Amino acid sequence: MSEALEPILNFENNPIQREFVFNRHKFSAFYGGIRNGKTIGACGRVLWLADAMPGNVILIGRKTYQELFDTTANELFKLVKKRNGGTLNPGPYVLKWDAKWYNLELKTRGEPSTIRFRYADNPDLMLGQELGAYYLDQAEEIDEELVSHLESRLSYWNAARTKEFAKKYGFKPKSFGFITGNPDPGWVFDRIKANPETHYYLYEASTEANRANLGEGYIEELLKTKPADWVKRFVEGSWDVRGGQVYPEFNENIHGIESFPIPLHWPRFISLDWGYRHKTVVLWGALDEEGNVYIYKEMSVNQQLASTVAKNVYKECEDDPVERTDLGEIIVYMDPSTDRMGGQVNRTVMDEFAVNGILARRANNNVDAGILKVAEFLHVRPDTSKPKLFLFKRRCPETIKCMKRYMWNPINVNGVMKEKPLKKDDDEADALRYLIMAILEDKAPMIKKAEEKEIDPYAAEVLKMMMQPTARL
Repeated sequence: MSEALEPILNFENNPIQREFVFNRHKFSAFYGGIRNGKTIGACGRVLWLADAMPGNVILIGRKTYQELFDTTANELFKLVKKRNGGTLNPGPYVLKWDAKWYNLELKTRGEPSTIRFRYADNPDLMLGQELGAYYLDQAEEIDEELVSHLESRLSYWNAARTKEFAKKYGFKPKSFGFITGNPDPGWVFDRIKANPETHYYLYEASTEANRANLGEGYIEELLKTKPADWVKRFVEGSWDVRGGQVYPEFNENIHGIESFPIPLHWPRFISLDWGYRHKTVVLWGALDEEGNVYIYKEMSVNQQLASTVAKNVYKECEDDPVERTDLGEIIVYMDPSTDRMGGQVNRTVMDEFAVNGILARRANNNVDAGILKVAEFLHVRPDTSKPKLFLFKRRCPETIKCMKRYMWNPINVNGVMKEKPLKKDDDEADALRYLIMAILEDKAPMIKKAEEKEIDPYAAEVLKMMMQPTARL
């Protein structure tokens, strides 16, 4: 069936593209420089799978609606139109294009195959699918949890359909998941590029590898007009260009410590970063007499209702002298947006927590200020050779992992570097910001007093000397 694509995709000048299009790996990825042929190749792979396995159901996804139809779907439509007389109307190749539900039905040698177009900004459209294959363009921009969900939805070719298909066509159908994109410091790097045990087969190509299919002077113009970091990432396809750690001072060997019993008189704080499709993260912190903060416990859960999380937090605090109201409600600092998100029975998420004994206080969500304050607590002071923020490493493994992976946005394809953290792998970092800001705002006098005591390490010794009896001359 590979020959069916040869007239509309010329692989002569891009052999890596051809390898990717017709590969037999269940999961595969094609990454590298811009215009290296990955998107058009992946669209060709979609059509190949639709042809090779009549009756297939294939999802094409991207982060936003606009990007999906301006770029990815547009590339696929070009290939379809070449076979269908220049239109998406019913013809020799197209059975039906449903513009309302974004479904394209293609004629095959048997049952029609269906291609569904979905965008991750509305994840409900992607959930609960039963698929024979999926293709995600610029997958690094899509939440890893959603990608993992799609991996689990390759269930269209069940036992009954497989048996029927094999009887009709003489071979068993297979399921495939594949992604494309540009090098990125997020989950794709960790899970595929840097992971020798990854289940994705990775194809890589620079822009240069597709030179013969690009305009004359195109690459030279990029090399002449774009910054060196941009060229390295988006032309050479290098994975080494990172936006930089948000907290470069974080050192697990310094900030990660063994746990110890928290003294009963130390003030304790709880912060929560809410998510349902994202993780919900809860952190417990304590403040000592010297103004040092200890993160002594974490909770990290996926796809749990607010009521369930609230009950679990309440249970975790049974023997913990955390801050409570006069009515016994546990005080937790949360993202202010939880007062707008929908809960059950027309309640907000904050309402759901309140019903279950957790009183939410709106956390300070000034990202820039919060990052700066966390960085100050992480800073190793020259006078003491110690920071002011510590994590119980055996009890807070996810927070420690997050601190090492929390990155600034790298330079993007437009040559712009946003001075904002990547919205990836940031749940624990957000919860930590809320906690530090809550401590600063609630216990500022206590911290200021502790810091003043440290300004002059010789003050106590001078006072001691002044209290000595005056020597007789």
